Amino acid sequence: MRTLSLTMRQTLAGQDSGRVAVVLLTISHPMMSVPFRFSSDPTQLLSETPLQYGTISRGSPFLFFPFSISLPDDVGERAPVSQIQIENVSRTMVELIRSAPSRATVGIELVLASSPSSVEVAFPPFDLNGATYNADTITMELSMDSLSSEPFPAGRFNPAGFPGLFA
Repeated sequence: MRTLSLTMRQTLAGQDSGRVAVVLLTISHPMMSVPFRFSSDPTQLLSETPLQYGTISRGSPFLFFPFSISLPDDVGERAPVSQIQIENVSRTMVELIRSAPSRATVGIELVLASSPSSVEVAFPPFDLNGATYNADTITMELSMDSLSSEPFPAGRFNPAGFPGLFA
């Protein structure tokens, strides 16, 4: 269960709160020297030449890029999954996805447009597992490693490993 501020709860639950919840994406890959940072809202003008809007959070600019996201679910039986859908794609974006030799890591955060440096929800990093695309959209599937498949405790107390316990 996540703890959200009252303002964020009112923003998410209210029909007409006047506040905007902003999704911040940070996409990183070992081949990239600087991660891509995207915002779901054109909160402020970042530059006039070229004309770019976005959000500045904790001193880092997140460029506005229209996308839709299904936030990670919280089902106890499996690891959280998420999905990002980008409309009006260009050929450059498809080539970038095709050329990546390994998985990228995607960070998802929620902030309020009125206080973008105060992170309301930060999800653990997701792996970009795959992407499907057509002429109009790119759909990216995100998931994280399932900790439920890891053995617990890490060591097993059996006669071969701990003969003194079974004497």
